Amino acid sequence: MVVGSAAFFLYHHCQPPPDLRDVELVECHSVLILYCDDCEEHSRVIFELGQVLHQCAKAVVLLDQNELNIPGVRPSRWLIDSMCRANRVIIVISPCSQMVLDGKVLQQRRPFPDLFAAAVNMIIRECTAKIVNSRFAICRLPYSPKTPDQLSILGIQEFSVPSNMPQLTAFIHQIDQSSHVQHSFDPQLLESFLHAVNEMENVMKTNADWMQHRFVEEVGNKYDLDGVVKFCDIPNRVPTLLDTKEKRAKAAEEFGLLPPDENEVGLACLNLVFIVKKYV
Repeated sequence: MVVGSAAFFLYHHCQPPPDLRDVELVECHSVLILYCDDCEEHSRVIFELGQVLHQCAKAVVLLDQNELNIPGVRPSRWLIDSMCRANRVIIVISPCSQMVLDGKVLQQRRPFPDLFAAAVNMIIRECTAKIVNSRFAICRLPYSPKTPDQLSILGIQEFSVPSNMPQLTAFIHQIDQSSHVQHSFDPQLLESFLHAVNEMENVMKTNADWMQHRFVEEVGNKYDLDGVVKFCDIPNRVPTLLDTKEKRAKAAEEFGLLPPDENEVGLACLNLVFIVKKYV
């Protein structure tokens, strides 16, 4: 048995390492990052992750921190638009993810609400309606707990960062991950990302009950939702066509759009119908 083990070790030790294929990233792909606003330190980790993907993985990163601080942008509208135009959607697992998906509500810490639960509901609808879920991926950080059941049951592929950063880059650019791929990353950006991760891990170590202060207080099986933006499901019904100029102008004002020209009536109606039908 010892001889067999030694022979096995020598065989694998003497085997040449797999050929690594350098990848030149030519095209830019849009990536939507979804996450819970656990705390300031965790959101900083997400920001640094977005910087790495933008600078090193050549991704157009759609991130609420960058786009929802602009006055006049509606969070719900931005989420729907981003889900529609993103080539890839990355779901980051964090300590608060499971509780948010179980119905608990985070206190709003920023000028815009937390979009994680609403976004995951959209993903579940899309995944259950299709066999192929290749557009979505789960991202695990060094301090991520186990993936929530609501997501693990969907069979979405997972990547641990920073160790799987090359594989995540291959996923973003639709490169075959079965082949060995290598891609260089900016050491300074990775250092900033890891520093943010360390800051978050220090918060978790030094303040064991930090999550208790992040959720809206529950009183009598109800939450005090004053100041919390509520998301409502779009009713499952036949969409109404905007057949008059007045209706189109009202819809444009409601959704933050410019009123369409007369020669774009058909296209404007088609776009609005598509957005409504896609997530019912």
